[in-house]
Amino acid sequence: PQHSYVPDAPNEISNRRNHLAGNLSLQHELQVLDIVNILLTEGALTPRFRARFGLQTADRITVRFIRMSRELQYSLDYPSKLSRLGPHIDRLIADGEAQGAAFLAELDGPQPTQEPQLETLTNGADRARTERPS
Repeated sequence: PQHSYVPDAPNEISNRRNHLAGNLSLQHELQVLDIVNILLTEGALTPRFRARFGLQTADRITVRFIRMSRELQYSLDYPSKLSRLGPHIDRLIADGEAQGAAFLAELDGPQPTQEPQLETLTNGADRARTERPS
């Protein structure tokens, strides 16, 4: 998410640092997929080369995300990452089930008739480009 404030309390700073560091490897993998998709689109990868790396298809690789609700996302803080309290876990599970159901319903809906839109997350280290269904 894009943060609306600059953290100044030690726990807020630690939480933001952990968030940014935790996303580095994911962002790297998404960038690699972007490069592979560009190469596939340009026809730059021969069938022999794709086979060498286990790419069975010349179709673009689509990455979809299931995200927690904004309400839940903004209610969580650093201590909540460590919480094992039943009601907290139940709330996370319920939100995940609701978001997963909405995701699947969107996939089952009408297929887009145009190019999938690219989503760009705007928070520095969260800059990931992914295709998502319309």
